[in-house]
Amino acid sequence: MYKRQALVAAGVTALLLLCWAFAGRAIRPIEESRRKQAEFIAAASHELRSPLAVIRTSASALAVAPDQASRLRQNIEVECARMSRLVDDLLSLARSDAGTWTIARETVDMDALLLETAELFCPVARQKGQRLLLEVPERDLPPVTGDPQRLRQVLSVLLDNAFSYTPQGGVVTLRAEVDGAALTLQVADTGPGISPQSLPYIFDRFYRADVSRTTKEHFGLGLSIAKELAALHGGTLRVARTGPEGTVFALRLPLHRGRHI
Repeated sequence: MYKRQALVAAGVTALLLLCWAFAGRAIRPIEESRRKQAEFIAAASHELRSPLAVIRTSASALAVAPDQASRLRQNIEVECARMSRLVDDLLSLARSDAGTWTIARETVDMDALLLETAELFCPVARQKGQRLLLEVPERDLPPVTGDPQRLRQVLSVLLDNAFSYTPQGGVVTLRAEVDGAALTLQVADTGPGISPQSLPYIFDRFYRADVSRTTKEHFGLGLSIAKELAALHGGTLRVARTGPEGTVFALRLPLHRGRHI
């Protein structure tokens, strides 16, 4: 009798332990998701607070310093544009998290896309005293199925980062090569490289590899969005190489399935 009761008690205890273990395993992803959501909201709030403070201060100063009206209005316009970019980035990431971010599906002429993107950044290179090189095979690149505007956005993020970290007199290279059933686009710079400590986190939201940078154009969201866009195209975005000689980002995209002549 006592033996049976002991076995029943042991069985109930084992069952409770199993339930506790499974419940903990099921709850853990939910808690992790809530933690990341809270961190995301806190970081977004911090980023929004800065332009709001400038706008409020400039608006208040307009009443007491009419002679500075032109400069103050310019400050307000710049910060409003900055907030607009940040809100657009936040909305893009929110749509990605919700699984509602969609892209166009069309045949993209990659030679034209690369040339147009390079032309957009030529003035940036001249202004910074740097060089921009475009390296593509002599033969026309095969097409890619995707959204040309979003693909240009990915390349713009990579080029913008490359120019930001490359010193004056340095070189940024945009190159393309066909690798089997995929097209690989690379953006290489001659900057200082990414530290081993920062490398695992560069695609995290609001992460800045160089915390000493105070430029207002970067919120630490660009690479996160670029990686999401690469995935939406069925591709990948990674750091192919980094070191004292510079960093190379590689965007790998599946080729268009239609016939290419």
